[in-house]
Amino acid sequence: MGPASYSSKQKLIVAIKKIAFRVLPAALVFWLWHLNTRRRPRYLRGDLSDLEEIQVQDRAVLYLGWAEVTGVGAGPAASLYVHNEEVLRLDCFGGTAGHMHLNPEQNKLIMTHGSARIYFQPGSREEHVDRAAFELVKNTRGALAANKLSRVRGFELDTEKITAAAERMIEGMRKLIIDHQ
Repeated sequence: MGPASYSSKQKLIVAIKKIAFRVLPAALVFWLWHLNTRRRPRYLRGDLSDLEEIQVQDRAVLYLGWAEVTGVGAGPAASLYVHNEEVLRLDCFGGTAGHMHLNPEQNKLIMTHGSARIYFQPGSREEHVDRAAFELVKNTRGALAANKLSRVRGFELDTEKITAAAERMIEGMRKLIIDHQ
């Protein structure tokens, strides 16, 4: 969907975003956006079933479940929340559909439609689960550092705890694959 097909409301929102980014610091724009447009967390939106919560450490929770995303794919998925802010979303859909998102709510502010996807190399759902575990352990710090909220940027991630959570995620995702065959 391009700019010509936007509704007048969507055009107005895009214009306001552009003006805000020209006038205000990006961190302040995101903070204001966050206050006004806080969406329901992914685990409450209805596209996840068989939900499991993995406590990583204080103020860090990994939600795991089976995702059915219309027009995108289906498979095991996980979202890492730090201070109730989604910082990493992992969708292990198999084939060419597996991907992840870094700070998806912030991406929705700077993009005109949706949230940027970083695709996994084509493979099976099981291969995408392994890739997701790698991303969780190795790239969560990068997602935290890129977050516009200072409380999230300053979060001290415990390497041993995120590694243990990744192992639990692998087990849970593999079980989901078996359960949904």
